[in-house]
Amino acid sequence: MSETNRQTRNLNVFGRLADGASFEEARAEIQTIAAQIAQEYPDTNKDLKPTLQTLKEGHTGGRQGAATLAVLMGAVAFVLLIACANVASLLLARSAHRSREIAIRASLGAGRWRIIRQLLIECGLIAPSLPVF
Repeated sequence: MSETNRQTRNLNVFGRLADGASFEEARAEIQTIAAQIAQEYPDTNKDLKPTLQTLKEGHTGGRQGAATLAVLMGAVAFVLLIACANVASLLLARSAHRSREIAIRASLGAGRWRIIRQLLIECGLIAPSLPVF
């Protein structure tokens, strides 16, 4: 950007408040600097007003953006809950289908923990091969 080109109208600057400085003090200082620049360059800067926001407001778009983000996160959580319920239902149906096999293993002398361990290992081996959407 050339030093003589003063047509750029959008500039985002990130900073951190000094220890002991308040948000209002920073806002007043930014407005003072903007007034000095407007005096120095009245043709290009007379109508420009700086805004000062917290980082959270800048990322979420203020209060309404934060509410929208919360609704979106709720929708994502709901979809994740449905996916978990579907997987649990499939595992339950699979275990109901295998109840005879498990009963035979138990009658042959396999202990409860051995059967549980086998089922957990099978689920652990199947889980990485499931498609992730």
